[in-house]
This record gives sequence, C-alpha cells and structure tokens, in this order.
Amino acid sequence: MTTEARVLAWLERHGSEGECARAARPPWTGCRMNSVHTLLPQVLLTLVPLPLAPQAGPVPQAAINDAVDRGVEWLIASQRRDGSWGENDMTPGGHRDPRNDLTAFCTYTLLKCRVGQGHPAVRRALAFLEQGEPNTNYATSTLLMALAATGDERYEKRIRSLTQRLIDARVSGHDIWGYPRHPSIVTDLSNTQYAALGLRAAMEAGVSVPDKLWLRLVERVLRHQEEPRAVEDPEGTGTATTRLEAGFAYLLPDPANPSFGYNVPNASMTAAGLALLRIAEEGLGGKLPRSVGRAAERARVQGWAWLDAHFAAEKNDGGAQAWLYYYLYGIERVGALFGRDEIGGQDWYQAGARGLVKWQRTEGHWQQGAYQQWPRQPMPHANTCFALLFLVKATRASTTGEGQARESDVYSAEDPAAEVHVRASGRSTLTIWVSGFGDSVVEEFTTDSIDAKGMFVTEVRYLLDGEVVARVPGDSERPWKDQRYAVRHAFERDGAHELLVEVDVRDDGAEGRRTTLVSDPLTVRARDVLADWMLDYAAHDARERIVHGQVTATASSYHDALTAPDRAIDGLEASRWLSRADDPQASLTLEFRRPIRAGALVLAQADSKPSEVGWHSRVTRVAITINGARKALEVTLDDDALRPTRIEFPRRARLRRLSIQVLDRVGGREFPSAVGFSEVSLLD
Repeated sequence: MTTEARVLAWLERHGSEGECARAARPPWTGCRMNSVHTLLPQVLLTLVPLPLAPQAGPVPQAAINDAVDRGVEWLIASQRRDGSWGENDMTPGGHRDPRNDLTAFCTYTLLKCRVGQGHPAVRRALAFLEQGEPNTNYATSTLLMALAATGDERYEKRIRSLTQRLIDARVSGHDIWGYPRHPSIVTDLSNTQYAALGLRAAMEAGVSVPDKLWLRLVERVLRHQEEPRAVEDPEGTGTATTRLEAGFAYLLPDPANPSFGYNVPNASMTAAGLALLRIAEEGLGGKLPRSVGRAAERARVQGWAWLDAHFAAEKNDGGAQAWLYYYLYGIERVGALFGRDEIGGQDWYQAGARGLVKWQRTEGHWQQGAYQQWPRQPMPHANTCFALLFLVKATRASTTGEGQARESDVYSAEDPAAEVHVRASGRSTLTIWVSGFGDSVVEEFTTDSIDAKGMFVTEVRYLLDGEVVARVPGDSERPWKDQRYAVRHAFERDGAHELLVEVDVRDDGAEGRRTTLVSDPLTVRARDVLADWMLDYAAHDARERIVHGQVTATASSYHDALTAPDRAIDGLEASRWLSRADDPQASLTLEFRRPIRAGALVLAQADSKPSEVGWHSRVTRVAITINGARKALEVTLDDDALRPTRIEFPRRARLRRLSIQVLDRVGGREFPSAVGFSEVSLLD
C-alpha cells in the first residue's frame, strides 16, 4: 500500500475525530493527534519522512532580489532626520527602549543586506547610536549585532562594554533575560533569544563569553520546553508507529493556564528554543558535559519533531499571527544554525520567500494587520527587517565590513525625434552625458570646414530645475563623433529634479550666429545624499540641554494624545507636537524647574523622514520669546522640511521660560492647517 493510500485509509477511519480530520490533512503536517500513548523514555524517536503537497516552482532569484532592493529602499527612505528609526504609537510600557532598539535593528538589517558602512544611512545611524546607551536587552543585543556586523575595529571597546552590560542584565536567580521593568514578565524566551544572538555576535567580534553562562543558559532554556508527547504516525507498517514531540513556550509551560498563549508551545518559540540550544553549544565549542548534553540532545530531537509537524510558512502555529514575520526570521535562524534545508518536508526558504514576495506592500515594506497595542501591529519597520533578514539568509552571512555600493539609478531621454539625447546615472552624485543627437539634427547642422566635415559642438550646458549647474566647452574645429561631454553633479538634498541639456552648435549658414539644441526634459531623483548637517544632527544628543523631567511643555492646543506638547521634547523624531487645525496662533511653551543656560535653539519640523515630507504643515516663520521679554525674536526657518533650523540667541541666555509662536505656515497634504515640531532642542 502506498503512503498516500495509507493516509487516506487513516482519514476514513478517523473522519469524525479531532482537529486533523476537520482540517482534512495528515496529522503530522500541522495539527495534533487525539491518540497519545503513555510516555516511555525508551520510545524510539524515529521521524518518518513527510509527504509534500504539490508546490509551485522555485521563486525566481530576480523576484527575491527585487523584493530585497525595494525593502532596503523603503527602510532608507523611512530613516528619521537624526539617523534613527521609530514608530509613533502609544504602546505602553517603560520596559521598551524607543530610542535605540528599532534603530539598532534597522542598522543591522541594512548591513546584512550589503549596504556598506560608508552608506549615508548607516553612517547616520551609527552616529546616532553612539550618543546613548541602550536600556533594554533587545536594544543592547541588536546594537551588539549591528556593531559586530560592521567588522570595524573602532567599535571593539564598545562591543566589550555592551557584552558585559548584557551579561550583567540576566535576571538574578534565573540566569536568563527578560524585560528590565516589565510589571509582570520576569524572564522570557524571546528576550533570551536576542541576548544569545547579541553574545554570539560579540564572540564573532573576538569577545569571550564565560562557559558557565552558556551552561546555565541550556539548563534554563530546557525549562521552557513542554513535556514530550507521543504522537501516532498512521503508517501501519508495524515498525516506528510513534514519535515524541515537545515544543517551546514563551514563558514556562503551563497548559492549565495558557495566559494568552504565553505558556503553551508555538512555532516561533520552538524555533527560538532550538536556536538557543545551538548557540549555547557553539559558545561552548561543541563540548557540553555528558548529562547536559544528553538532555539537550533529547530536547533538540523532540523540538525538531514538533517544528517539523507544525511548520507552515504562512502561519505561526500556536502563536499570534501578529508575529508571523518574527517567526519567519526565527525559521531562517534555526535552519541556518542547524544546516537544514527542509523543515516539515518542505524547502523552508522557498516556502517563506514565496510568501514574502507575495506579501510585500507596493511601497516596499511588510506589515501585519491593522494597528493594535498588543500583540503589536502593524510594526512596519520591524516586520520589514524580519522579512529582509530571512530573504538574505542573514544568519549564514558573514561579517559585512564595508559591504557593497548600492546600484546606481539610470535615466535616459533618447526620443529619436529629440534634438539632443541625454543619459544620467547615479544617486547622491549624478553622472550626466550627451548620448547622441537626432538624425535630422546631425544632417541639418553638418557643415564643411577646411579640415573636416561634420557637426561642430561649441558648448554643452547642463541645467537642473532651470539653473545651469555645469558647462563643458566643445571644439568648433573638431567635428562631433561620439564625444560625451560628461559631468558629475553632487546633490545637496534628496528629491526630484528636472534635467535639461542645451548644446550650442556651429552654423555656417549664417556667419557669427550660434544655434542652440535642447534635449527633452528628464526627471532624475537624488537619493542617499549625506547633507552637511546630517551627521552633526545625529550626534547632537550629546549637547542637548533639555533634561527630561526638568521641563514642562504646554501648548495653545494639540491635535490628539499622540501629538501632545511633551512629544516635542521627548528626544524622539518619530513623535511630534501638533496643534489643532483651528488654532491660528499655535504656540509651544517650555518652563524649566531650574534655569538652564543655552546659546542656541534648534527647531525640527513635524515631518521627520523623506517619505513624510509634505504630510504636515511646514512652519516658515516663528516668534521666540525668552523669559517673557516684551520683544520677540522673529526667525525664518529653513525651506528644507527635513533640515533642522538652528537659531543662535543674541547672547547666551539663562532660560526659565521659552515660548515659540508660529507666525506663518505652508499647508500639508494630510494636515493642511495643523502645525508643530517633531523636536525642540536647546544647545550650549
């Protein structure tokens, strides 16, 4: 009898029983049998090969590459003006680190996607991360991963310091990790997984981690695995009819008290448990004491049995669907760490890639569901990182070092009817050249000279947005053949520009007259520009004079709870103060418990990343009043919505009260009248 026939016979016998019959699929591909034998230590742990459902062919590598490129471009475009990444939400919990954790994880993702350390986005992010210390295990771990991925020896001291910080952050008496200030969760497998990943990265960077830590980690991780259950395989061959499986849970397993699924096994945590066991084994050089080694081996076999039975690329079986992308990144890790190409009889990479290519949003990112506080959704930045790290097989990739340059954008305007043909290539710096002329033009302006016959170019001018940015002299005595007259132009800011090329040619038909040929207009886009202010602003936290808790912010109005006045002084570019739309004289006032001295005020517009520019109203002019003075200082702000405006005080001031009133504004698309600032800073 074939395997398929035996499966059908089993389904006929058990057609009215249990979840598997209702799902109309064999029980070992994602559900549990009702028939469970008494557990015996001597049960033979044989995994029967799993039948594969018909699948489409491999995902084309070009489609995967395109998804990665689009995801990376979205991440770069969503970087905030200070080099950080963040999401503006009200998810509760002082146990989070909204300043560092997401920024470190996005930086790590870009490096693993071969965006080099010299790329402006990575340089800005690293400059930002150098200014503050992480205060959660996630933030510390991902920062370790990012710094180690640079391969830069300059970060050796910081990596050592962060490694010790992470080791010291283990919960006393538990020897694993959790949220430092969570009201109820002491330790958990997710925090522990990322801590182990951070320590693994530190070891790859040459930092030693005590063997005792890895041994205690194995012992504690094993406590998160459920009791093994014998599951019947309906092969009917009389040989291996049972197998043991045991998944891992986020908290200690407690089937009688599932606690929103935290205390029962699920796929993402089983992948985490298996990865932790492998990382600890690596940390010990593959040498586990015999007693611990035997327990770890049983746990691995039973954990893999559970994961093989429950693997599905589109579902985090047993867990919240909000963590789908987190789960897929866990699958990539465990597959790479164990060197397995298949899970549950499926090519796990192809199964995941097939879904990720399909689920990617038009803008280039991935997100899960509508907004909810917990489990957190839609998490576009984190989920995009999870998806990208899966697609590039980040765990298998070695240290990136300098990475590789991003592929240049290419533009052309070569309509056969056009007088001048032009091409351009680049991102932050554009190379532009003349690629030819229309056939009728060449024929019309071909002239005979004493030495040669042809069309003679006397000058080429390159114009961006109507202004000449470069001139290239021609040669009135040498006929044009294929000269390019190439120039390079460095942009000062990201954005779209209209390129036009004018070419002067000699016209012997009328002595002394110059004839100008013109190309069709060509739209080019400046991207990845490292403007002169960016690195300085990314590091300005080190000079910030506003001490949180020592200042009170009030406003003439605010739009909603997400845009309250204190959002302008929270140190996070993702948040903002925003007035109500019906407030014609919007103002923000800062009052200090103790007077502080400052020499300059820095105002950052409400839109804080390239993909936001134009959403909110842009402030064009403000009046600044210091300590209630009768005369206000009126200032015009920079017309670049992303560039902060630094306002020097006439003399260094001792501030007790500072008021900023909006005098003029330019309306935005989503908020045509509401106005405000993402950050207000005071510098010495």
